[in-house]
Amino acid sequence: MTKDVCSEICGDGLDFGRYPCEFKTGDTASERGCSKVDNACVVTSGWSCSGGDTTKPDACYDFCGDGKNMFHFNNNCDNANGYGCDTATCTPRTGFSCTGADGSADSCTHTCGDGVRAVGPEACDDGNSNPFDGCTACSLTET
Repeated sequence: MTKDVCSEICGDGLDFGRYPCEFKTGDTASERGCSKVDNACVVTSGWSCSGGDTTKPDACYDFCGDGKNMFHFNNNCDNANGYGCDTATCTPRTGFSCTGADGSADSCTHTCGDGVRAVGPEACDDGNSNPFDGCTACSLTET
């Protein structure tokens, strides 16, 4: 009598520990960060996966600060250089807004006149664009 040979199935959403990650095929949220290569589940570069077990797939998170914004979970910006984006938390710094394409570095800019002083590029921000009121074009002016 020959024994059966059993193997884990990549993409069924059940993690028995054979592969470094597991996802459920068709569930785009759980597929991010984990993919099937040569019938094996592999972690996508720039991601980390964990938490799966015999009843559920892994949760995958993209690395913060690598300059590749995957717009997943709380990763609101990622530009790797820290200008306008906190590289530890991947959130815009106070006074900045960040935009970019999925999988690439974000571009962060400050908005002069919004009433929020962006640390670094703005000496002041009084919430208007009135000249000679002490803060003109987000630079201190004499009154």
